[in-house]
Amino acid sequence: MAKGIKQLGREEIISLIDYDPINGVFRWKVNHPMSSRNGGLAGSIDYQGYRRIIISGRGYRAHHIAWLITTGCWPKDQIDHINGKKADNRIVNLREATNTENNRNKGIRKDNHSGFKGVSKMGKKWKAELKHGKTRIYLGLYLTPEEAHNAYAKKAIELRGEFARTRGFDG
Repeated sequence: MAKGIKQLGREEIISLIDYDPINGVFRWKVNHPMSSRNGGLAGSIDYQGYRRIIISGRGYRAHHIAWLITTGCWPKDQIDHINGKKADNRIVNLREATNTENNRNKGIRKDNHSGFKGVSKMGKKWKAELKHGKTRIYLGLYLTPEEAHNAYAKKAIELRGEFARTRGFDG
């Protein structure tokens, strides 16, 4: 949260919004200009794919509100959606993360042609590599994209632990 901006407290938020941690849904407890009635769905999906809820003229990302309601405090840094689905605000899908950890949990890039994270074509073979910090780690050339991906996945898990995403968001 930006310095100098007053954060709403947990009690104020829960007086306005009902959060179901099992299905990740937010509903207004009060009449709200953005909802037709009490019990109406709170917020809308923004241009980045996150649910954003406007309270007193200020937009809040729903996953931050979920964290506040569930834990009693605003997140220290970022909240990562474990399955990569930005609108899935079930508490089991949320975890605190640094920017680096959050970036490690990204899916396959749009310009990926192999279908596997960390794998690209090099001549007649498939290259496996991953970036760790500012270092690009070359993992070798392989005959198939599956073999290259296995090398990538093994190294990603070794270096990134629970934040290692070795597949796209569909697998």
